[in-house]
Amino acid sequence: EPMSRPIQDLLISLDPPILISDLTKVEFVSAIARWIRTGEFNKVQAVLVENIFNKDVNSGLFETRRVMPEYFRQAEKWLSARKTALRTLDALHIACSWGYDAKLITCDAIMHQSANRLGIDNIFFIIDLGQSRQSAFGPALRKNGFTPRLLLPHGGKGDLLILQKTGPKKTEPQP
Repeated sequence: EPMSRPIQDLLISLDPPILISDLTKVEFVSAIARWIRTGEFNKVQAVLVENIFNKDVNSGLFETRRVMPEYFRQAEKWLSARKTALRTLDALHIACSWGYDAKLITCDAIMHQSANRLGIDNIFFIIDLGQSRQSAFGPALRKNGFTPRLLLPHGGKGDLLILQKTGPKKTEPQP
């Protein structure tokens, strides 16, 4: 994945434990299966990556949190309000982030816009400055309260700029 290295650098810069959900683990395994199907990984590479991930989970680098029933209800509420272009699993990720009062890390513009619209105010957004379409997000993100947190030279097609928006303490999310 193009953003794997920059995300890894960002995760290294954060203090452990980094919260992930059971859903994150399922999506990780799904990505590995897709990489095998598309020929990006062979079975040996897949087992190696999966073992490294499990080692990181077991070492305490990642802390797995359950997707609680109320997070499903919150995601359903957001989706049924039809105010965002959220997809099912992204709504669940955002609900978990909100429910656990954790930072949301995304490279997905739709997920970011939706989280912002829903009042989720602790968001990391990553821009590849080597991609003109992405670099155009910068002024709008700054205008909406994002501040630069980290610059990763040559992390993508160009330098990667990581911005963060933080807000007030957790409140009831918007419908």
